[in-house]
Amino acid sequence: MLIIFWYAGSFLVMLVGSYHFDLLSQEVEKEKRGTARDLSLFSRYGMLSLAHSLTIQACLFFLWLLGSLVFIPLCLLPGGFLYWMSFATLLNLVGITVNYLDFPLSRTNLVFFQKLVFPLRDPMRTLGFGVGILVCSTVPGLGVLLMPGFVAGATLLFLDDVKRDPKLLAMLN
Repeated sequence: MLIIFWYAGSFLVMLVGSYHFDLLSQEVEKEKRGTARDLSLFSRYGMLSLAHSLTIQACLFFLWLLGSLVFIPLCLLPGGFLYWMSFATLLNLVGITVNYLDFPLSRTNLVFFQKLVFPLRDPMRTLGFGVGILVCSTVPGLGVLLMPGFVAGATLLFLDDVKRDPKLLAMLN
């Protein structure tokens, strides 16, 4: 039950702060690249990030539900609970990273599915970023205080991917 409150509280803070987090991500990109694509009016008021976050949450919930159908019966076997917890943890780590990467990705020409699978291009970096956020968020209130840092970190992670793959640069312009 505590996990549900933690998850809902983090999502609520992200929801309320999405306008400011979009602007923060844009400023970090301007500082790093010298230029940043301006946000559309829809995105400027946080509606695009809100819509994407809600859709991402729905997709992750569907995957969690699908995983439940597969892994929960395994819990009846000895050690099966470890499979379920591993799956749920990996799904949460990817979900956390996708939520934060949505701020810089909202200024690209990628369609929603491409944004959803973007973090899977480099799974180790995705999981590493998610672990960092998850560890910081275990301290009550610390995750909320560090959310702007997580947004800046996700933007830098995205810009590093752009620097490594020149084809991604075309999507920014």
